Amino acid sequence: MSKQKTQKTSNTIVVIGLIVQAIFFGLFLTTSPLFHTRLQKNPAVKSITVTGTKYMCSLYFASILITISSMFYAAEFTSSYNSALIALEICLDIFDTVLMFGTGVRFGAVHTGDLIGGRRKSHQDPLPLAKGVRCHD
Repeated sequence: MSKQKTQKTSNTIVVIGLIVQAIFFGLFLTTSPLFHTRLQKNPAVKSITVTGTKYMCSLYFASILITISSMFYAAEFTSSYNSALIALEICLDIFDTVLMFGTGVRFGAVHTGDLIGGRRKSHQDPLPLAKGVRCHD
């Protein structure tokens, strides 16, 4: 009896976490286009020289994929142990892997480090810790 109660409690915690995650990504997906369009209409000084459209599209893309993944996992955890989703769990894991791989590939292709001054030179330390201390060799 105790094992079933613990299992139900843990499923509830996971589902609540996934729903909260989906809510926050949903909020991001509703507020960021508003910010993006306002910034395009009335650009700040820094945004005139750097266009952020490809970076915002990367964030939209990743948010959509993560939200889809969260919804599928929430559906999996709320279903019974004999449901079709549990029976096809390997398919869900592959589906989630493809979504997260797509997110990683997109962020690998469009790196936001380009926004803060381009590629770093290997002989310069952009953020020195202290005089004479270096983060890399």
